[in-house]
Amino acid sequence: MAQNTSQTPAPSVPILASNASEFAKSALIALAIVAPFAYPIWRAATAEPPRPAHEIVLTGTPLPPVAIDDALAGREIFLTTCAACHRSDGAGVPNLGKSIVRSDFLASQTDVEMESFIRNGRPATDPMNTTRIPMPPFGGRSSMSPAELRGVIAYMRGLQDPRRMPALPAYAPPADTAVAVAEIPKDLDPEEAKYIASGQKLFANSCVSCHGKDAHGMPGLGKDLVKSDFLATMSDDDALAFVKKGRPPGDPLNTTKVDMPPKGGNPALSDDDVLDIISYLRFLAKSESQGK
Repeated sequence: MAQNTSQTPAPSVPILASNASEFAKSALIALAIVAPFAYPIWRAATAEPPRPAHEIVLTGTPLPPVAIDDALAGREIFLTTCAACHRSDGAGVPNLGKSIVRSDFLASQTDVEMESFIRNGRPATDPMNTTRIPMPPFGGRSSMSPAELRGVIAYMRGLQDPRRMPALPAYAPPADTAVAVAEIPKDLDPEEAKYIASGQKLFANSCVSCHGKDAHGMPGLGKDLVKSDFLATMSDDDALAFVKKGRPPGDPLNTTKVDMPPKGGNPALSDDDVLDIISYLRFLAKSESQGK
């Protein structure tokens, strides 16, 4: 009987080549579909994060120096209006006012845009207001003139980039900074009148941004201090201790949930300065109750 020597024939080369060709086509099609989406993802994952705008300002070529007249006018407004929330050096007060020095917002805005922003302020409900602390129009200083507005913006530019800030003489608060809300009677005890006059000036320089120039408060920011039962029932020593300590938003008695920093954000106030402010507020309350 003859042996069956037949075997299964080996796959032909053309079949293998055909399979490889189909695979290559499929791979190319898949790559063409995925690549437009994968490449941006890869770029985003490997790219360096964008640098903050204020850092770009500091490391780039400085813009022209701030004019000294603008810097002087702006410093006066900043220290007597803005520093209560943003600190005298522009570093900001925690839970109250943001840093001017590290502000990407300031660095990315034109002077015209900043003028509009300061004129309008920013309410607590603005989606861009991340602190949820309202910024009143003109920072609470409604009497700010166009020249003063331009000056304060120029001064803030110099705070952010010291290379632009001109050399300024030492700051001396003017004697007429205070706004006379109530006239001090001439027959008042001279020593008491001196305390009240001092407190009026200090209040105008440190407290008006949150409590208003008449001390009747700012909506959503600082309470009325003239009709304040809280202040009326406290001794001067207790009121002094309260102002020195402040009241954080987490305090259960803080019904506004707005931070009151120690000394209202002005660490330069001495105990006597704070007592003078308290004397002034008590004088306002007494004058109003008597219809003066």
